[in-house]
Amino acid sequence: MNKYKNPIELNNDSKRVNVGDPFVFKYDGEYYLYVSTEANEIGIRCFKSKDLVNWEYQLLVTEDPITLNAYAPEVIFFKDKFYLVTSPGGNGHYIFTAKHPLGPFKRVTDNLGNMIDGSFYKEYDRLYLSRANHFGITIHEVTEDFKLINRVDLDAEMHGWTEGSFIIKRRNNYFMTYCGNNLFADTYRVDYSSSKELLGPYIKGINNSLINKLNNTYKALGHSAMIKGPDLDTYYNVYHKLTEIDDYSIRDYCVDRLDFQGSLMKQNVRDTYQDYPRRPIFESNASNHSENFVSNEDIYLTKETTELNYVTEFNFKGTEVSLIFAYSKDYYYELKNHNEGYGIFKISNLETKLILDIDINLARDCINKFELRQTEKLEVFINDDLKLCLDIQTKGKLGFNRSVLDGLSYIAYNNYIYRNVNGIQTVPNLVFSEDLKEERVMKKGDILNFSITGTGEFLSTAFIKVLEPITLKIGDSIVTLESSISPYEYNKEILGEVVLDGDYLYHIEVLSGHASFKYLEFEQIASNQTKVIVKDDLLKETYNIYPIEEYCNSFKTTFEIKERALFSRFGLLVNVSTFSDFVHQARYPFDGYFVGFYKDLLVVDKVNFGIKRIYDIPFKLDSQNCNLEVRIDRNKILVFINHKKIFECFDQYIKNTGQIGTYSCELSKVIFRDTLGGILDE
Repeated sequence: MNKYKNPIELNNDSKRVNVGDPFVFKYDGEYYLYVSTEANEIGIRCFKSKDLVNWEYQLLVTEDPITLNAYAPEVIFFKDKFYLVTSPGGNGHYIFTAKHPLGPFKRVTDNLGNMIDGSFYKEYDRLYLSRANHFGITIHEVTEDFKLINRVDLDAEMHGWTEGSFIIKRRNNYFMTYCGNNLFADTYRVDYSSSKELLGPYIKGINNSLINKLNNTYKALGHSAMIKGPDLDTYYNVYHKLTEIDDYSIRDYCVDRLDFQGSLMKQNVRDTYQDYPRRPIFESNASNHSENFVSNEDIYLTKETTELNYVTEFNFKGTEVSLIFAYSKDYYYELKNHNEGYGIFKISNLETKLILDIDINLARDCINKFELRQTEKLEVFINDDLKLCLDIQTKGKLGFNRSVLDGLSYIAYNNYIYRNVNGIQTVPNLVFSEDLKEERVMKKGDILNFSITGTGEFLSTAFIKVLEPITLKIGDSIVTLESSISPYEYNKEILGEVVLDGDYLYHIEVLSGHASFKYLEFEQIASNQTKVIVKDDLLKETYNIYPIEEYCNSFKTTFEIKERALFSRFGLLVNVSTFSDFVHQARYPFDGYFVGFYKDLLVVDKVNFGIKRIYDIPFKLDSQNCNLEVRIDRNKILVFINHKKIFECFDQYIKNTGQIGTYSCELSKVIFRDTLGGILDE
């Protein structure tokens, strides 16, 4: 299989192109890429691809003067035309329409206002627009005359400027991505939230950030858009990377696979060579349908039979439709024109029976897409909108009636659907099982294999509920997990360390015991960052961060208080990663823990570019000189002052690796000494 490597440089007449805020739209088996307009230029550029990797420049899909420096253009097909939205200069939104993804798009609104980064979503014949809302995301319904109504503010923010929203629905979950805080920050990043309803409530992903810097060169990653790959099932996320070239910077295109497990989503962010997006097992287009299908009187059929689970896509020009599925010697189904509309029929040698009518309006002068997704039920999507769900099984051959041959364009199918993962999983990251279930019972004799790739030393953990002590064989190591005293049902449990240099099969064998397992996580141990000292003159904060080259679970510092006000904050930073010192980044610009003093409290805060309190207790220091120690034991965090345990608390998603550091704000003049990390004695 072909390989590609991020970032991917795009060109127009041999000139490297700035690919800011990339958005990809699929139409008739091909992909269309729209990007932000260059500063001081007019028009929206479009590229085309068959594989999401190799792109050819097409043209300017609009040259309306209003598109001067047009931000984040996005396109959707709704009812009978294509809609494009963009926010020129980041000053409100304009909507355009066309009859083809390449335009020409004509403007149909004046400035709608409402910030920047509009993104369309459609469902049940309703059109929606999500967009930036200062420090969060807002969604509106779009009326037929292009008014934005029924505003809902969604629970999606990144503790600072938040933008670039995008929504998909996969099975029973809505996933929304969004990015921030500043595109010039090395930790410009993408987060996600999920929901059971389009309008929320949304719950933030436990594994945020979805996309963040990998190292000191692959960074400033953001503004993503999710798109189904050529195989009709696997999702990919396209995003841009800020690349510095001499005295200027350019944004390059990147694409990585997304994996899912229930309401969880993760992206396999890579800057090393990886496989091209997978293709379907069968595909055909207008030029070779006669060769790829077998004629049976007035019916064309595939040579092969689908499996029990499959996904297929048929694209028809105009309103004449014939989609045959579940073809066997005894009967078949056909979706076709019926009276003034459409219907699904069951056809056998003895009778033709109408199963149900379908109330749909197809575009006469555009290509309409029909998609069948068969699992335990059959889902029928028309132009990406779910129209019906039938409690039937439709294994068999696929095909169409000869009468629609001239209007039939791209066709494809695959014999897998809704897989958790479709390839090697990249670490550091969550690692999902290939099973469809969100959890799996582990018992004696079970074997779990995970294909992963990465470079460096990693700590492997399992998110697991130990029902009775369980013993695992992992490689040459034996690991026994006892029942946890944590108040949480599921907890992260350490399995061991592993050194990777490329692809690796992580093998787990259950020797005894019983547990319920959800997913693995691999955390990078050694940091590639050196000592960081940041003194922020604006906020009067001081960060001192030191590298740790091996796994540690004990962290210490000694401090001397020179001066302290009531609202002062100072203490230890534990397991710090993805630190950013960019001035326009979030208020607390890293992932990890803060353990220390705030007001009259001794606190443990979990930090992910914002603060979430885990535990606090009123505490008064009786000396200006003090020793602060933090220990991590499984999911338990223990805090000591002057070698005396003050309290313990729990974090079921415990973060086990990263750098150590100290922090103090302007209201506290504190001197830290002897800050170090180590391993607790057993």
